[in-house]
Amino acid sequence: EVNGGRRVPGFRSVEKFWERAKTLKSRKHRVILAIIGLFFLYILHDILQEKAFRNKKFNFGWLMTTIELGTFAACANLFEGASLTKKPSSRAIVYFTFLSIVLALSQGSGSAALQYVSFPLKVCFKSCKLIPTMMLGVLITGRRYSGLQYVSALLMCISLILLVNAPHHKHHTIESGDKLNESILPAVNATADITEKPGDINFDIKRIPTRISRVEKPVEEYPHLHRGVALLLLAIGCDAVVPNLQEKILSKMNVPITNMIMWTNLLSGMATFLFTIVSGEFVAAVYLFASEPQVLFWLVMQAMSGYCGLRCYLVLVRECGAVFAVVITSLRKVATIVLSFLLFSKPFTMRHMAGILVLQLGVALAIFSRKYKKRMKVKKRASKSSL
Repeated sequence: EVNGGRRVPGFRSVEKFWERAKTLKSRKHRVILAIIGLFFLYILHDILQEKAFRNKKFNFGWLMTTIELGTFAACANLFEGASLTKKPSSRAIVYFTFLSIVLALSQGSGSAALQYVSFPLKVCFKSCKLIPTMMLGVLITGRRYSGLQYVSALLMCISLILLVNAPHHKHHTIESGDKLNESILPAVNATADITEKPGDINFDIKRIPTRISRVEKPVEEYPHLHRGVALLLLAIGCDAVVPNLQEKILSKMNVPITNMIMWTNLLSGMATFLFTIVSGEFVAAVYLFASEPQVLFWLVMQAMSGYCGLRCYLVLVRECGAVFAVVITSLRKVATIVLSFLLFSKPFTMRHMAGILVLQLGVALAIFSRKYKKRMKVKKRASKSSL
């Protein structure tokens, strides 16, 4: 497209969109724009996700994953130039299928866990990918890790223990007009014949109120917490496998990253969609969407914000490096947890605070150890080149 003799960048590729940001003539401005976009879009994604599960009729974590994976595949095709006509080799399809299954389990189990756990607990679990990554590295490849990485993994384990065992109940208020429960007042035989004697307290059963104005009573908010924890363990275990498979596909098979994103998300979306049909989740969700169409709209918006947030993250990786992007993502997760407690009523105790602080310390050590390892590699290369 030409406008006044000048070529206008198209929007088929998201990268071309970011090229237009170069009119700012400042890398600093582009980085600030990406950081703001990452915070806003991912926080919006998380708020919409938690809002969906706050609806008592919504228990469709796998369908939510299907919509998100389908959106990612469609955006990769529309905006990043991924082609459906160029079919990958048969060997690549095998790896795509395996990667798609792992990705579907990772995304689906993480979303389905929100039926049983609070959103901050899910965010904390998803921040602990280092633990299964190290376990796989030690058991499968025999890889060695530094002392800082082991300390970081230990702190993450402690934080998860604190958060899982933190109180997950809220206080239910019995308003005026609610009948008293036997657990509130001791059982008293209303037909008892109480006689008065000199010096006894006048005790008339008729004067005992059968209703009270307000009584705070703990009610378990997540009665099936163990199911959610099991699903989250499955999610972070699969998260540790996904990057290794992606790296192998990109390095060994020379597959363009846009095609890999499109095919894996498309196949994963098809797998989760079939699961929703077999489990009956799809039919139940259709009834909900028919009565409350805004729920479907928010799910699509949640998926779109997640995709745009991912693009902002990749811009930070390109402009500032992976370590800086991970630090910003970690800060974003802290903001998400804080906003989750502020916007949605849920119990918050000192154990929650301790668990979150220990987790952030573990994440900070993991980031520092990664940066330190890269510095040591650079020094070794410099010393070898000087020799």
